[in-house]
Amino acid sequence: MVELNKASFFFHNIIGKINNTFLQNKKIIAVFAVFLIAFAAIIFAYLQYQNNLVKKYSALLHQAITLQETKPLEAKQKIIDIYQNKKTPINIKQIAGLRYASAIIDTNKKEAIEVYQQLIKCNSCDLYLQELPKILLAKTLLLQENTNENNNINTQLQQLESSSKIFRYHIAEQRGYFAITQNNLSEAYQIFESIAKNPDAEKNLKNRAENLLSLIINKGYQPKSS
Repeated sequence: MVELNKASFFFHNIIGKINNTFLQNKKIIAVFAVFLIAFAAIIFAYLQYQNNLVKKYSALLHQAITLQETKPLEAKQKIIDIYQNKKTPINIKQIAGLRYASAIIDTNKKEAIEVYQQLIKCNSCDLYLQELPKILLAKTLLLQENTNENNNINTQLQQLESSSKIFRYHIAEQRGYFAITQNNLSEAYQIFESIAKNPDAEKNLKNRAENLLSLIINKGYQPKSS
């Protein structure tokens, strides 16, 4: 019985201390609770604001895209406005940038390349939207005419290839094409052979690589026997 009384006294003593602590700090606790409620309200308002922006700029981008066939100049300007607007949500901005670059690629490859070079820096975009500008940039680099920056192009292609998670072997294919245009048949053969033998490369990509290996041999290149 004595032990039970001691335990009961000890328990009530702890409860009393907790109550005293609460009473002594109730103002601080109340302020903290108000702060948490205010913080949650701010977060909710911000998320709601971002959601409204996504809806708004998604609708604007859709309108611009539907105008491309009938009013290409007006559509182009709308896409530029969306791309350059600081309020545009990041993924929509990325899509607008891709649309903008594709719209000017025939008339201004240099600017299209600059746009793609900006787009590949978007580390906070969805993965596919991060990766798509890389393969498009690689293809556009090969479209340049009368360029004196061949070494720079090859370096850019290598950097794009090594940094890509989705289109790595597609970019390698572009680097192989570039090697052929530079009559560097040895490097081109090595690139396409690597693609053809890589188990991770897509089947259609491997098939193209095998066809290009035959093309390189037909151009007079003699592969080294392994």
